[in-house]
Amino acid sequence: QTTAGIPIQISRNEIVVEGKQVLTLRNGQVDPSLKQGGGNGFLITPLFKRLQKEAEKARLLEQKFPDHPFKGEAMIIADKRTPFRTLSEVLYTLGQAEYKNLRFVTNKKTKLE
Repeated sequence: QTTAGIPIQISRNEIVVEGKQVLTLRNGQVDPSLKQGGGNGFLITPLFKRLQKEAEKARLLEQKFPDHPFKGEAMIIADKRTPFRTLSEVLYTLGQAEYKNLRFVTNKKTKLE
């Protein structure tokens, strides 16, 4: 993990954690079958499981290196076209997996005139 926290990238097609795809998206949306509670649910099951594993690894490292505590930090890199609902689901899932210190990163592309 970086000092800014675990990187989570949200594009139109996928959610990527630490450079590895966790799930695919359709037009930026999570398939209801991948959420606890279906279409109305907010917890994205595969993302939650992956984040739990990352938190467990960080806690084990914390035991060996107490000066590197698990701070529950995540860095969210999202496409500006990411639906608000998808972003809300990712944020909720992060919170449930004990990632509460969040940073948002935007990619600004300048248009050449």
